[in-house]
Amino acid sequence: MNVLIVDDEPIAQHILNEFCQKIPLIKSITKADNAIEAFDKIKSMHFDLLFLDIQMPEMDGLTLAKLLPSKSLNIIFTTAYSEYALDAFELNVVDYLMKPFSFERFQKAVQKAIENSHTNKDTIEDKEITSSDTLFVKIDGQFRKISINDILYLEALSDYVKIHTLKKENFLISTSMKAMEERLPAKMFCRIHNSYIIAVNKVETIFGNTVELSEHISLPISRSRKEQLFTLLQITD
Repeated sequence: MNVLIVDDEPIAQHILNEFCQKIPLIKSITKADNAIEAFDKIKSMHFDLLFLDIQMPEMDGLTLAKLLPSKSLNIIFTTAYSEYALDAFELNVVDYLMKPFSFERFQKAVQKAIENSHTNKDTIEDKEITSSDTLFVKIDGQFRKISINDILYLEALSDYVKIHTLKKENFLISTSMKAMEERLPAKMFCRIHNSYIIAVNKVETIFGNTVELSEHISLPISRSRKEQLFTLLQITD
């Protein structure tokens, strides 16, 4: 995730920069001292997330937001003034942070941007959230990297999903099975049941409506999902 910080106050820039460095998904941080400089950078560089102050000389943040043509750029306003909140949200921004804000509040805003980007296929590319071999998940307020090749299966548990791995290290995250299904590589994972998503290359045996994975783990297969699994495994029944 590429971030642009736009603020005319050096202290505010410094705080945002420090907070951004604590988020693993943020790969690059660029700064601009005013909206005009920011507009020039946005025209020449790619950014996924914009932290934008409102009251700045020459051009304010609201005006800059209205000028931006790209819908893929998530905007989080950072300001000491509450009276612009209504105007800001009419621009469909991700969040509105009131200075001074804590890291926890900042982190929630960034998570909103990540989730917003994931649901919109025209926003952040999938590689910013997943790659061919890794997956970032939020656990206890931090983003943890998991090797996709280590995943055995995922299990639905009420409002959570439990990720079971070959290393016997399990991860419980607050999300839905549908959201995880969309994030995982379609050719590598298959949802075999409302409660289970499995790694296709970990399948050892299929007998009846049961699949056995590595580590001698047996899971049920829904009849309606069996054909999809067979297709991925190139099995002719």
